[in-house]
Amino acid sequence: MSEEAAGGRAEALLRLIGWQCGFGPRYPGAPGHRPFIDALREAFERGLPGGLVLAQDFTIDFRGAARACTNLIAVKHSASPSRGPLLLGAHFDSRAGADNEPEDTRRGLPIPGANDGGSGVAVLLDLLPFIARAEFDRDVHIVLFDAEDVGGMDGLDFAEGARFLAAHPLPAPPEEVVVLDLVGGRNAVFDVDLHALDRPASLAWTREIHSLATRLDFTPLLATKPRKFKHIVADHYPFHELGIPAFVFIDIDYPEWHTLADAPAAVSGETLAAVEDFVKALLEKYRVD
Repeated sequence: MSEEAAGGRAEALLRLIGWQCGFGPRYPGAPGHRPFIDALREAFERGLPGGLVLAQDFTIDFRGAARACTNLIAVKHSASPSRGPLLLGAHFDSRAGADNEPEDTRRGLPIPGANDGGSGVAVLLDLLPFIARAEFDRDVHIVLFDAEDVGGMDGLDFAEGARFLAAHPLPAPPEEVVVLDLVGGRNAVFDVDLHALDRPASLAWTREIHSLATRLDFTPLLATKPRKFKHIVADHYPFHELGIPAFVFIDIDYPEWHTLADAPAAVSGETLAAVEDFVKALLEKYRVD
């Protein structure tokens, strides 16, 4: 790919970040939450013509009321699947409170969610044309999870939407899971979830993904940093608990995490493009055309 083309893709991904943030806060109950879900469903239908688009509704008690939430699932069917589905997921909701703001008076304000909520969605939406054109030896489920970032609020856990889908798989349980969360930071170095050490299936999947990263020299996953190994609860975790191999791309050390500075200006189009290239390379392993 030419430098000009790569730069154009980075800009396109940043436009997708800006488009999402244009809806304002996207936490359950926010004014922009339901319009954003409708827009995402339209984006799925445009990006995956002929595919199956499903909406999975559930409810959480949040901020003094029952809040309607929706997971969105787009399915690219394989003509002759030889194995179970691969789930590619990201959460689309943004956090209702800026916990990490230095000033107490600002911590109750909702974050823009450019990286935390926007980055994984941008990558998956930009991948839809490739997924639509390709033929794979397995179904591919592209899932946008709601209610991930409600954790620690009103007695809720992180990844409420993923927990609901894991318990009520639609349209079928995945065989492997890859989640993109906080994948757009500048000079991102992705963490490794230590929970995989307790689950052989997830550990094997982690090793497979790291092997691909080594072959591709995928720096965000290979680079080191202090405290790179963490116990992480994100949208991969409910599947991991069920024994389904699950992996999350995430950089919790993103400086703007859970602050009002998690805005489009803090996101790197080059990082997003590198992540998209990696996910595309992973998908190529299952391509049959």
